[in-house]
Amino acid sequence: MFAFSLQFFFGLLFAITTTIAQPYKATDIIFLNCGSSTPSYSNSDLRYWDGDEHSKFLASNINTTSFSSTANHLNASVPPIPYSTARIFTTSSFTYMFPVSRGPKFLRLHFYPTTDTEQSFFSVSCNGYSLLTNFSAFLAASYLANTFSDPGIDEPQVPAFVKEFLIYVKDTQILNITFTPSPNSFAFINGIEIISMPENLYFNAKTPKYLNQYTGPIIDKGTALENIYRLNMGGGDLVVGGDTGMYRSWDKDDDYIYGAAAGLRPVTNKSIMYTMETPNYTAPEEVYQTQRSMGKLSDTYNLTWILPVDSGFYYMIRLHFCNIIPQYNKSGKVVFRIFINNQTAEEKADPFNWTEGSGYPVFKDYIVFVKDTDGRLVRLQSPDKLYDAVGDRSPAQCSRFSLEEMKAATDEFNDNFVIGNGGFEVLCARPVIIAELGDEQASLAEWGKTCYGKGILLDIIDPKLGGEIAPECLRKFGDVASKCLHEEGSERPAMEEVVWRLEFALQLQEDAETMSKNI
Repeated sequence: MFAFSLQFFFGLLFAITTTIAQPYKATDIIFLNCGSSTPSYSNSDLRYWDGDEHSKFLASNINTTSFSSTANHLNASVPPIPYSTARIFTTSSFTYMFPVSRGPKFLRLHFYPTTDTEQSFFSVSCNGYSLLTNFSAFLAASYLANTFSDPGIDEPQVPAFVKEFLIYVKDTQILNITFTPSPNSFAFINGIEIISMPENLYFNAKTPKYLNQYTGPIIDKGTALENIYRLNMGGGDLVVGGDTGMYRSWDKDDDYIYGAAAGLRPVTNKSIMYTMETPNYTAPEEVYQTQRSMGKLSDTYNLTWILPVDSGFYYMIRLHFCNIIPQYNKSGKVVFRIFINNQTAEEKADPFNWTEGSGYPVFKDYIVFVKDTDGRLVRLQSPDKLYDAVGDRSPAQCSRFSLEEMKAATDEFNDNFVIGNGGFEVLCARPVIIAELGDEQASLAEWGKTCYGKGILLDIIDPKLGGEIAPECLRKFGDVASKCLHEEGSERPAMEEVVWRLEFALQLQEDAETMSKNI
C-alpha cells in the first residue's frame, strides 16, 4: 500500500533528480516569549526565545497598555518556554509590529490558559485578515482536553496549544498582529512564532482538485489559511525539530482513525527520492517512511479518519503518498478510492501513475466546501468494494454491484424519494401507506421523518431489528432515508452520496458487532 499523510487547512476567505531531505533555510525566524524580559533557551524544542519586554516589536507605551504575568502553576507536561509567562492586554487593542521580508509566513500563536483566563475573550487580526473572533483560549483548550485526552494518562485539564496560520506578506514587508479584547474582558498571548516558507509550498502551488464543483477559492497571495490538522499516518508524533526547517509539528493519527479497522503500519528506513515536483522540504522523510495500509484484505473494510471541522467554510486537504512496500512495484498493483466529505475525490487512485516508482513521494491537493457537520470524513476504499447495504450484513453473502450497474437498474436513480420510502419500509417492516392509521402514521415517509427528528426511531422499527441494529447504525440509516425524502428534489443527496452513507451505516454496524464479540 501507500504512505498516506494529511494536512487540513481552513481557508480564511475574507475581503480584507534524487536528494536527501535537507532543511529549508528560512529567511525570517522569530520566536517571541511574551511576558518575559530576557532571552531564554527551551530544552523541549531546542530553540532560543527572545523576551518581548524590551522588544523592538512593541510600542514604547507597553507598560501602560499591557502587563506581563507569570503562571502560578505549570503542569509538568507543559514546557516552561514560552508557556510560563504571558502578556495581558486590557486596552481596546494592542499591536505587535514585525519587520519581515516579502513572501509567505507561518504565524503561530501559543496559548496556555490557566483558570485566571477563564473569562478572557478576544479577537486577533493580522494584516487585514481576521484570524480569531471573540475567541476563548480557555474553552478551546478545554475542548482539546476532553476530545483528545488518553484514558488513564495524567494530562493537564487545560493544555497548552498552538493556533497556526499561513499569511502572505506583501510589499509593505510588515506583519502586524493586533489583539482586541471583547467588551469587559481581556486578551493574552504566551508566545509568537513567525517562520518564512518556500514561495510555492502552499501558495500558488499545484492546482487543487475542487470537489463537487468546477471552481472554488484560489490559494494565492490574497488568501490566508489556518492549519487545522497535520497528521503523520501510521507513524508517531514529529516534533518541531524533526521538520524540514519550518518547525512544523506532525501529529500521529491514532486519535482520528475510525473504528477497529486501523489497517497495517509498514515502515521503511530507506531514503526518500525527492523530486522537483515534490521537493525535499515538502514533508520530512519520517512522514513518507511510515504509512497505514489496507494490505491484502482491502476488499473487506475501509480506512476512515474522522476530522471534526466547522461548517460553512472551504477546506484544503493535502494528501501525501509514497510506496514503501517492495512487492508493490508497478501501476495497477494498488488502486483505491478516496472519499472526502462524503464525496468522491479519486475514483481509481493509483499513485504509481503519479510518481516515478517506489520511494518517490507525491502529494495531491483537494478543496471542498463543508456545508453541514456530517461532512468530516477522509476515507480510503478498495475500488471493487460496493456492497448492497440493505442486504445480508455478512460480506461473504453480500451481492456486489458496480455503481454503473446500479444506475442502469434504477434508470439513473431518477427518484431518490423511492429510496427514502424503501429505507423506512426495510426498518419498520410495514407498507408505505396504511390509511387506517390516521393522518400522523398513515404515511410511512412522514411518520419515519417525524420519529427520526424526535430521536425515537427505535420505537417504530421492526422488533426483530431492535435488539440487533446498533444505535449509531440506526441513526445513520435514518439520516439517509430522511435526506432522500427532502421535499426539495435539489436538496436530496446524489446517488454516489447515498451509496457512501449506506455503506458507512453498514460499517458502523460491523464495528459494533466486532466490539461486542471482543467484550
